[in-house]
Amino acid sequence: MLYDEQPVLLSQSWRQRMRWAKGYLQVFGKYGTDLIKGIFRRDFSCFDMTMNIMPAVVLSVLCALINGFASLAAVLSGESLLPIVFSLGESLFNMYLTLFAIGAITTVTEWKQIHVSPFKKIFYAFTFPLFMFTYIPISVAAIFRKVEWKPIEHKIKISAAELKRSA
Repeated sequence: MLYDEQPVLLSQSWRQRMRWAKGYLQVFGKYGTDLIKGIFRRDFSCFDMTMNIMPAVVLSVLCALINGFASLAAVLSGESLLPIVFSLGESLFNMYLTLFAIGAITTVTEWKQIHVSPFKKIFYAFTFPLFMFTYIPISVAAIFRKVEWKPIEHKIKISAAELKRSA
């Protein structure tokens, strides 16, 4: 079990996750080519590490480009954009449901370890996907922005004994 005080403000969380996203990009930039070559040599450890460090933004940008070109091709050929818009909405809805399922399963299995009211536990399961969606602009911004470390203010001071008593 790991005890860590998480940021309480969205701005703090944004800044922290921006650092993480930039770090993943830097690591992938340095080692990505060798790891991908290793995958083609059938080295499972290269595949495993690539899946851990490959920024989601790489796949997201690739998918956005493919969909962008498909949309452009549709417009140029006189096709309606309605199926593309419908598909995008359906994809976002499916992503929400997948993230909700992950959050709900975690909430149910860790119910006694989450020290908030039952209402908040349920509410947070529904809002977890929205929080995760904020990774999209963070990841894109991390490509273009210079990111510097700034401390995250920690306000809660609790001892391990106090934490055990509250459990």
